[in-house]
Amino acid sequence: MRINRARDTLAKSNIKVGLAGLSGVGKTAVGAKAFTDGDPESVVICLTETQGEAVIRLHNPGALIVNVSSYAEAKAFWTMMDTSFRTGFLHQPIPATDGSFTLEKTGQPFKCSTVVLDTFSDLFRMVRRSVTERDNARQLRKYVEAKGTEKGFDDPEATSMQAWGIVQDKCYQLLQMFRDLPCNFLCLFSIDEREEEGTTTYRPFLQGRDLKSSVVGFFNAFGYQYLVPAKEGVKASRQVAFRTGPQFTTKGLEGLADTERASFRAWHKQFNDFTASRHETTTPVTPAPEGAVTEKEGETP
Repeated sequence: MRINRARDTLAKSNIKVGLAGLSGVGKTAVGAKAFTDGDPESVVICLTETQGEAVIRLHNPGALIVNVSSYAEAKAFWTMMDTSFRTGFLHQPIPATDGSFTLEKTGQPFKCSTVVLDTFSDLFRMVRRSVTERDNARQLRKYVEAKGTEKGFDDPEATSMQAWGIVQDKCYQLLQMFRDLPCNFLCLFSIDEREEEGTTTYRPFLQGRDLKSSVVGFFNAFGYQYLVPAKEGVKASRQVAFRTGPQFTTKGLEGLADTERASFRAWHKQFNDFTASRHETTTPVTPAPEGAVTEKEGETP
C-alpha cells in the first residue's frame, strides 16, 4: 500500500498507453524510442516477434530486449522487472528443468523509464495456448474415462467456456501487473480489421468481446497509429489518433490533441507539462482560523 498526496506525484507522473495499428505503421519504432529520461538504455522491451529486433536496433541500439515465446516466459519477465525495480539491480531469469524460472542477480545497476510490450496480441495467444492445452488434455481424460478409449475424441481445439474465462482472467492479470510497475508503460497491439454492419472497424486483436471492449480501461490513453502518405513537397508521417469515431478503439488524455505525432516521449512531456501548468494556476485554499464564523447567521451552507 502506498499513500501520498496527488500533487506530490506531479514531477514524476508515469503514463500508461495502449497503441494499436496495422503491421508496418511503425509501432515497434515508437516503442524503441519510448525513453523519457534522456537515456536510450532505460527502455526495456518484452518482444514476442523476433523480426522486431532489427527495427529496435535501427532506432535504439541501447534498448534492453527480452524475447519471450510462452506465457511462462512472460510471467518470468514480469518477475524479473519487479525484482530489478525493488533491488536496484538487473536480474536475469534462468530456466529450470521443470519449466519454471529462477532469478540471477547480474550486478548491473537497473534503470528503466519505460516498459514496452510488443505485442500483447501475441501474449494473448501464448496465454490461450497455455490454457487450452491443459483444458484439451482435461477434456480428453474425461472422454477416455467415459468411453475407455481415445478413439472418436473430436475437435481437440474445442475449448470449454470455463477455459475461456481462465484465458480472460490471466490476460487481465498480466496487463494489470505490467501496468502497475513503477515506470511508464507502452503496450502494443496488432489490429483486428473486419466488417460490422457495412462499416470497417479496427479493434485491438484480442479474442472475446469482453476483453476487446474493456482493454482500454487499463490505460491512461489508447491510440490508433497510421501512416499519412507523402504528398508533393511533404514527407510521409506517422500519426496517432487518440479521439476518433466509433470504428476505432481510442481513448484521449488531457494534454494531448485528438491526433498526435507518433512519439511516446512527446506524449509524456505534453501530459506532464499540462498537469504542471494546471497545478501552478490552482489557487490554494487557506483554511479558516479555528473558531472563525464561516457562514452568515441563518444562512444554509
